[in-house]
Amino acid sequence: MLNARKAEAIVIIFLIAVVIAISIGKGALKKDNNNSKSNEWNVSFKTDSLKITEGSVENQETKVDSDKLSFVSTFNKVGEFYEASINVENKGSIDAYLKSISLEGLSLEQQKYLTYSTSFGSNTFNDSVLGLDIKLPSKSEEVFKIRVEYKNPNYSNEEKVSATVVLEFVSK
Repeated sequence: MLNARKAEAIVIIFLIAVVIAISIGKGALKKDNNNSKSNEWNVSFKTDSLKITEGSVENQETKVDSDKLSFVSTFNKVGEFYEASINVENKGSIDAYLKSISLEGLSLEQQKYLTYSTSFGSNTFNDSVLGLDIKLPSKSEEVFKIRVEYKNPNYSNEEKVSATVVLEFVSK
């Protein structure tokens, strides 16, 4: 009878230890999940930092979403341009890396007589750029600029351009 009570006490102590171990394990896993959620990059355009250069081109609209900059402008003659700058901010807790810059929405015809250049921080590019690896550290911001210019003198008609600049970021 004494051996049965000892065995019963050992089993109860063992079960209590298992329950405590499972509770501690669940708590540790839950804490790790919360930490991984807070360790992320959060890159977006800072909408209140948008500056449009007043040039000879008529700018009908510039729209900024968190990850896209869209504009509509009308070009009438060679040398006219649309130019804008905006801050890109990483509010996250880990670094983000700029992988590509592209200008979407231009027709094939428009691509023949419009040129564009972009810059991100101290880096300047012509046309779309893929395969970049430019670091945007956590809790920081960089200036992004775009300039679209009417270059080809063979086209003298008024041209309305509607395009969107897209920056693609990834984390490592």
